[in-house]
Amino acid sequence: MAKLDGNMGFTGSLGNISAYKRKGSGGIILRTKGGPSGNKVKHDPAFENTRRNNAEFGGASSAAKAIRNAFFPVKHISGASLGHINKLTRALANRDTQNPWGRRTVRFSENRPLLEGFNLNKLLSLSSILRQPPAGSINRSAGSASLVIPALVPGINFKLPAAYKLCHFIVMLAVIPDFEHISPTAPYYRPVAPVTYPTEVFTTDWFAATEHLPEQQLYLQLKNFTGLPDGHSLVLALGIEFGLPVSSRLIETIPKNGVALILASA
Repeated sequence: MAKLDGNMGFTGSLGNISAYKRKGSGGIILRTKGGPSGNKVKHDPAFENTRRNNAEFGGASSAAKAIRNAFFPVKHISGASLGHINKLTRALANRDTQNPWGRRTVRFSENRPLLEGFNLNKLLSLSSILRQPPAGSINRSAGSASLVIPALVPGINFKLPAAYKLCHFIVMLAVIPDFEHISPTAPYYRPVAPVTYPTEVFTTDWFAATEHLPEQQLYLQLKNFTGLPDGHSLVLALGIEFGLPVSSRLIETIPKNGVALILASA
């Protein structure tokens, strides 16, 4: 793989070469065309290990997408890439010792403590803004969660990046299902059971980076809750979204910036 720099950049195909741009890369990526056909990869015994890897990669990607979609209010914070969330779900699949390679399950339900402390935005962490972490707890049997955000004193336990002057908190309580392989003859994964509860969301008012705030105690409850199957996990997350004042009454959110952290799982 090569990179093309200077004023001669192009994208698309030229003979046996493909040129394309990739998010996070400063140049244009060049690579030659070729490789085995899709039919060969699907059916040739020589590509059995490739099929196993592809199946598990697809399962991990589906599980990662479920995480990001569950926390849709802060989806824009992590940008378009699922790469860092995929690393988490692939690692969880690797912990499955009950199913064979190529059909290993992504079991959030058996690894709930490993979700806690995971940053949904890999570029900025909650601890860089809040020195004292919020205290969150979940009542799985009631389908509820509580969160205490400590009193905030700018410059002591609260500090926004210099470019941002306004922010607000977004608290989310979501259900995330385990993902399982459908059958030995199909490379697809699916949730172990449909998720029937929408994500519960609470958003605070906007406040300034220089503003002192008292302690806040928040409570979230899933609507019409009647219980959860074993393969579903109840997950509490906190996001901080940055904003810019457009007028005295309108604040515009800043995409691909902010923080979001999983606080608790049950």
